[in-house]
Amino acid sequence: MTVTPTLQAPPFSGPITKPQQGEAVKKWQQRMKDRGWHIKVDGIYGEESERLCKNFQAEKKLQVTGIVDETTWNKTWTAPSTLAPPFPGRVLKQPPVMEGPDVRAWQEQVSKRGWPIKVDGRYGEQSEKICRQFQQEHSLEPDGRVGRNTWTNTWVETV
Repeated sequence: MTVTPTLQAPPFSGPITKPQQGEAVKKWQQRMKDRGWHIKVDGIYGEESERLCKNFQAEKKLQVTGIVDETTWNKTWTAPSTLAPPFPGRVLKQPPVMEGPDVRAWQEQVSKRGWPIKVDGRYGEQSEKICRQFQQEHSLEPDGRVGRNTWTNTWVETV
């Protein structure tokens, strides 16, 4: 029987706050990117990193501070992936422009994970463009359609 080892966080070297730069920031950003979050790995903890940290903390039910404290640091490596809500039963695509709560839910999740998308509940050209970018970054077929696989991957992280 093969046992899969549990991933452990590298040693914590102190809280990461804005505006901070360095290798610890870069390591945290890279891990977030590896988990599937859309973040620039530049070693600078600015507005984008703080926003995604808050989103991660909220998603993992941690205290939402925007500070990568020891708990957040460790959970970045060890927290289980979030489960996707049930697939809505229709592929989100255009044309024609599709609208509805399922479109809004997908847009909200994509936005939380770092993509610059307008959350308006309308699946039009901008949503399709972001969908294709998301699919390319996650090694999915970039067809611009939110089918079951893209839907699930919008919530699920690589852990």
